[in-house]
Amino acid sequence: MMGNKSRIRNALMLAVGVLIIALLLIFKFDLSSFAATVSGNISIGFYVLIALLITIQIIFRSLRFYFLFNRIQDDRISYKNSLLLTGASFLVAMATPNKLGDVTRGVFYREKVVEVTATTVIEYLFDTFAIIGIALVGTAAVYRQYLPLPAAAMVLLFIGLVGLYYALKFDVFARVPKRFTTLRKLTEKLRSISVYIKSNLMSKFVLLVGLFFTCLFHAVYFLIYYAVLRQLGTGVALTDVLFSAGVGMFVGALTFIPMGIGTRDASTYGLLCSVGVEPDAAMASVVIMRSLTLWLVLASAICYFTAVRKLPKS
Repeated sequence: MMGNKSRIRNALMLAVGVLIIALLLIFKFDLSSFAATVSGNISIGFYVLIALLITIQIIFRSLRFYFLFNRIQDDRISYKNSLLLTGASFLVAMATPNKLGDVTRGVFYREKVVEVTATTVIEYLFDTFAIIGIALVGTAAVYRQYLPLPAAAMVLLFIGLVGLYYALKFDVFARVPKRFTTLRKLTEKLRSISVYIKSNLMSKFVLLVGLFFTCLFHAVYFLIYYAVLRQLGTGVALTDVLFSAGVGMFVGALTFIPMGIGTRDASTYGLLCSVGVEPDAAMASVVIMRSLTLWLVLASAICYFTAVRKLPKS
């Protein structure tokens, strides 16, 4: 019976994975536009290079998860499993608002669902701070009059973190009445997750490792964008890229549209034009950067289908 349940579960997950890949390729990748843009603006060799570099993001993300997860508890995860978990959840995250699909790591690694979820929440906090922080830095460097929106977002995030801190400190999740059985079971899991979060957010190791790898894979993205714009013949400065692509990423996150499709691209295009980039070059850079989604889809899909078959299940 357990074998049948496992096979059914795997079949469902495989079907979900195929559906996500199909939707991502249909709605997020325009082959004809990509081919015309690349062939007319940059060399194939350069494109292959940035396609390889963009997939390094998954490696850096998996290293961050590997170190943070193994810091949380003694039963260590292997780097191979960390890579599979991160890549598999990244595929789902690309089809969900604000990469909320990252929490599906717990579905793939059910033996440690509490620890996995706690680690993912900590990572999500790092990513949220990074998106808002990059938008703040870029805006401050280029157009200070636009600072209020990202600054307000940072203040709201800080208030939310303070609320989370006090919820953890006063053990709010333990105060659900016993008669609410289903809700209590859920809150017991939330309480366990909160214990892990509380014990690790104040760790210097967690803060340093989380900050280091978060900065690393975001740096890869923005340096690629900068290289693309330079390859297109623009004289854009790195601060202009931080402002345009950073605020575009922030706007995309605010809209809660998966990967900020449309809103992120339009915002980045408009902001690049506002800092003096020619409209044709700005549009070409947006198409090229969006086309890199294909390589992230392929890399994360390999992890996803491997994870369905290989990762331990309870």
